[in-house]
Amino acid sequence: MVSQTIRLSDSGLLGNSEYILYLRSNELGEVATRLMMLLWNIASKVVLLSDSETVTIKVLEGKRSVSKGRVSLENDKLVFLLGVNQIECLLAVILRALANGGVAETPHIHIEVLLKDTPYDLTVFFEHVQPPLSQEEVERLLNR
Repeated sequence: MVSQTIRLSDSGLLGNSEYILYLRSNELGEVATRLMMLLWNIASKVVLLSDSETVTIKVLEGKRSVSKGRVSLENDKLVFLLGVNQIECLLAVILRALANGGVAETPHIHIEVLLKDTPYDLTVFFEHVQPPLSQEEVERLLNR
């Protein structure tokens, strides 16, 4: 298996308890393809490169479903070990955005991980987002 590398347009933001990743609409297809390759064991890891850091996503071995993955940080290099369920969740949001012309249904998603024993988040923001439903739209959907 080989690693799959993607160069992103924007640098992420590295914080004490969170890494924020920003995905542009024109990057969604490439990210989705690489995540599928990771899930199907075609790729061993997905590496996201920006001007300031390197983020690697791998599947947490032996763990299909987890509530929290793991992350390690060394020299501005983050390695996220995620459960299959976490990668599938991210992939589902990206695929729905692709099907909707690059417009996500939600502004961002949080993927919970642990940095050693400390809670840490991988937060993925999307460039274009659908406006929220109005009260009338919600009521119409609920009363079908």
